[in-house]
Amino acid sequence: SGLVKGFKSSGFNFFIDMNEITFDVKSDFVGGGGYGVVFKGKWLGTKVAIKKSGKRYDTKKAVKDFIKVIEVVNQLRHPNIILYKGVTIDPSNFYYMVTEFVNKGSLFELLH
Repeated sequence: SGLVKGFKSSGFNFFIDMNEITFDVKSDFVGGGGYGVVFKGKWLGTKVAIKKSGKRYDTKKAVKDFIKVIEVVNQLRHPNIILYKGVTIDPSNFYYMVTEFVNKGSLFELLH
């Protein structure tokens, strides 16, 4: 897929094996936004947030935007910013960004 090619050309190596992630599409749904939906789940026994993108977001622009986000969040380390863990791709070419899970609602809810 374009995402994998983009990551390889950027020199990134932070893929997570999809088999290491567990979540239920119905009971673990957290919310949705412009580029995907978010679930809570587990990765290697740790609570994580899993942002699912792909298919309807699989335009060249969406993939480039996703890669840019990954490039930025991969470098961020601050106590007030959720910790980025990695990305994975499922057999249907949906792609996922995995981050630390913080149970305080959405950023929109916190700001308003």
